[in-house]
Amino acid sequence: MGMIGRSISSGKLPSFRLSRGAPRSPTMKSTPISSTVEAADDIEDNSSVEADGGKQQVLGRKIMIVVDSSRESKVALQWALSHTAQSQDTILLLNVVKPSSSSSSSSSNININVSHAVDGDEMKDPRSYDLLCAMKRISQQKKPEVKVEICLVEGKDKGPVIVEAAKKQGAALLVLGSRKRRPMMVMWRLLMVWRGRGSGKGSKAVVDYCIKNASCMAVGVRRRGRRAGGGYLITTRKHKDFWLLA
Repeated sequence: MGMIGRSISSGKLPSFRLSRGAPRSPTMKSTPISSTVEAADDIEDNSSVEADGGKQQVLGRKIMIVVDSSRESKVALQWALSHTAQSQDTILLLNVVKPSSSSSSSSSNININVSHAVDGDEMKDPRSYDLLCAMKRISQQKKPEVKVEICLVEGKDKGPVIVEAAKKQGAALLVLGSRKRRPMMVMWRLLMVWRGRGSGKGSKAVVDYCIKNASCMAVGVRRRGRRAGGGYLITTRKHKDFWLLA
């Protein structure tokens, strides 16, 4: 399905481009990314500008990573720290919480608190505050040269809330943890929607929404099982489930 390339052992995603080659059997479920050519043209274009007839890397990007208590969130953070963040960048850890009774639940009226402003919300939502602080410590330990900020957002519909938060904060890259959609779960969600008992807005739907609607480049990251070769599966607006070895 799609194009083939050679798998790699490490590298920064903005330095890749999809390799071109003959198509494989339709039973293939993912495609390795080549290190000898640049993959994901859209991600590279988001991280570089034209100057003096050639491309130069943009310094000081803001990378927004959506975090929560899920395993997928930790995978997304790990991938972003090891494959995208550079010393000039700023990492913004975003956590979405349900709106409080005193605030509006509309996604068009998002309450965004950044960095030190979140300290005032410790009593308001201590669990989310502790989560953000823990993720910040992990980020600083693995990338001490990178500036890390935390961002607490209130909103009902996660997809629109995340997209608007990324836009307001001027993010150049949005990273979200994704999970494999199991066939039985898809059927169950469709049945619930048909019966009017659910909206079908699961975590996978949120990731798909952000990739499609974010004004910046949005990347869905999923860990690939060791039996399947390990590494990560990367999804963007143009590319789906490309294989990147850790």
